[in-house]
Amino acid sequence: MPDIASCAPTRVYRAGDDIALFVRNPAAIAARSGLPSAVHYSLVLAVVSRITRMPLFMVTLEHGPFDTAWLCTFGTDGVHRNLGAMSVDEEQFFAHAASIVSTELGQMLVELPMPQLPPPVGYSSAAPQAQARTPQTAPNGKAPCHDLEQFLRMLDQEPAPGPDPTVARMQDLMRNVAIYLNTGTGTDAEAARLEHELQWAAMHFPARQCHTLVRSIRAASPAYRRRLDLMKQAHFNFVTTGNGAIGPLLNEIAALEAAGILSAAERATLHNALRPQPAVSRPSAPAASRAPVAASPLPTGLPPRQSKPWWRRLLR
Repeated sequence: MPDIASCAPTRVYRAGDDIALFVRNPAAIAARSGLPSAVHYSLVLAVVSRITRMPLFMVTLEHGPFDTAWLCTFGTDGVHRNLGAMSVDEEQFFAHAASIVSTELGQMLVELPMPQLPPPVGYSSAAPQAQARTPQTAPNGKAPCHDLEQFLRMLDQEPAPGPDPTVARMQDLMRNVAIYLNTGTGTDAEAARLEHELQWAAMHFPARQCHTLVRSIRAASPAYRRRLDLMKQAHFNFVTTGNGAIGPLLNEIAALEAAGILSAAERATLHNALRPQPAVSRPSAPAASRAPVAASPLPTGLPPRQSKPWWRRLLR
């Protein structure tokens, strides 16, 4: 597990009532005890509770002994999940990490402005430039930040930004989507309302993530579940018995794929099962092997048949 307190964050985000820290190259937690670690972390996005100062959720880019980068997560219970290999690209990692945090916690990340030092006295340039902030600069730009606790204390002193209605609406939407998908008791009207809200969200937030949530909502709605069950039953009957019309079945498969209920691979599998399979022909035997076999003549030159001894003839 990464030790996010081993270095100062380079970016800070507000995640609801908590805070998200973007950290580069933190040490492993085992380093506190002087133990070696076979895994190092190049990028970490950690959601930290502003009350307990403890990590709630972390997304990491891990590097093992074979220099392969893996996208992983640590939950509140410390459970480690490996989500697969990933290229070492900071912006790509952050996009994936922010999407995972939004899905897991239902919170959108809002970057916090980092105040800078005022220009030095006597600076007479026509375009004054603020001091560049480094990973070790405190939020107020006045003192270096050497540990996470100091950074959080300084951040608490910063004035909280005003509420953003767009972010608040998106946070409510994420909570409602999570409730709809987890309970499994939502109605078609609720699914239509959430789908309409997600279409609005796609204009302000990553469209790909919103479209994925739309497909998940449709797949969980009662109407689409009934359509999917009826299609599966009709497909099974046609494949096993040959009864039914193939045209409406193909149209329904295409409609479910267009709605995002079926993937392209699932559609291809259903189509392949509907194709008539060619009859399996067994190789016939050569003509010579099918010709009747003539009875072979009895061998000649056998010794004459001997008569049984008299004592065997008595036992007959």
